[in-house]
Amino acid sequence: MKKAKKSIPEPMQYAAKKSFFSAKEIIFRSNGRAKVFTISSKMQVIFLFLVVFVGVWSFYYYHMYHRSDMIIVKKNNKVTRYKSEKGTGKGKGERVGVAYRLESGEIIYVPDSGTP
Repeated sequence: MKKAKKSIPEPMQYAAKKSFFSAKEIIFRSNGRAKVFTISSKMQVIFLFLVVFVGVWSFYYYHMYHRSDMIIVKKNNKVTRYKSEKGTGKGKGERVGVAYRLESGEIIYVPDSGTP
């Protein structure tokens, strides 16, 4: 009676590890045809930078210019921010114009005629 030989399993063959920004292929399929686009690592880095830049800019723009309780005035390269109070103002004064809030949230000031 022959003894069965114990076979040693062959080591696993793994694909070579690629860097995160290695060249990628994108395949678009339509009407039985396929179009293959290859995106280089430089283009991937540029696209990532662009997406991050737009996200940071949108966040900054929203928080700087879409707060309804702040008024920002720029005179002679000096920026002044005024924070409005929730209550009604008191004291003596005169009407100098009208402010309108648009659907987009933007506020437009229209001076009365004769106002400098």
